[in-house]
Amino acid sequence: MTVSTAGGTVNYITFNNDNDVDVNITTGATEGSFSVTIDNGISKTFDSVLLIILGTVYKPVTAEWTKSIVEPNTDTSGNVEIINYNSSHYAIWNKEFDILKDFHFEWQWKRSPLGELASTFGIIQITLHSVLDDSVKFSFGLRDPIAYHFTGSNLDSYSATEVYIGSPSFNTIDDALAYYKFSLRHLNGVFYFYANGLVKRTFTNNPSENLKLKVVLKKQNLVDIKYIELA
Repeated sequence: MTVSTAGGTVNYITFNNDNDVDVNITTGATEGSFSVTIDNGISKTFDSVLLIILGTVYKPVTAEWTKSIVEPNTDTSGNVEIINYNSSHYAIWNKEFDILKDFHFEWQWKRSPLGELASTFGIIQITLHSVLDDSVKFSFGLRDPIAYHFTGSNLDSYSATEVYIGSPSFNTIDDALAYYKFSLRHLNGVFYFYANGLVKRTFTNNPSENLKLKVVLKKQNLVDIKYIELA
C-alpha cells in the first residue's frame, strides 16, 4: 500500500485493518486543503481531507455549547446533530471570534440518518451575532442542496442573497453535501465566503466587534466546525 499527498512527506504507514490505516506525515509550510491518494492495487483519491493551517484550531466541545428548546447532540467535538427530525434544535458556542485577528470559520452540512433531507429549507441554520448587542451580522443556510444554492446575508444585504456555488452535477443530496466544505474568512479586516477553497463572495460591510456562533437545525447536521486563528 502507498499513500501520497502534495501537502507533505509521508514518513511511514501502519496498516491496522482494512478500515484503519495510520499515516505519519511531515507537513509542508504551504497552507491549504490537500488531497490524499491511497493505492493498494486500486487507487482512490480523497479530495481536501488534509488541512494545513498556520494557526490555532478550535473545535467546540459539549461543555462550550449552550442549548435550548430541543437540545442537539454535541457529544462529538465539532459537530451539532439533531435528535428529533424536523424539530428546531438550538445551540450557541461560547467561543468569541476575535475581530482583531485574521481567522477562518469552517463547517460542513451533513444528512441526518433520522429522516429525508428535503430541498425546502425555510430557516437559516447558521448565524454569527455581535457579542455587544446580539444583532445578526452574518447568516448562512442551504436553499437547494442538489443545485447547491447558498443563501446568506450580512450587514450590506439585509434580505437573503442567493449565491450559486457552481459545481459538478450531483445525483443525490448526499453527494452534494459530501462535496462541499464552507468557510467564512476574516482577512485584513474584510470577510469572504469560500466554498472548497474558492472565493464565492466578498462582503463590503464588515462588523467591528467580536462574533459568536448560533446554530438552529431541523433536518440536517452540522459537522467539522472549526474556528481557526491564523498565525
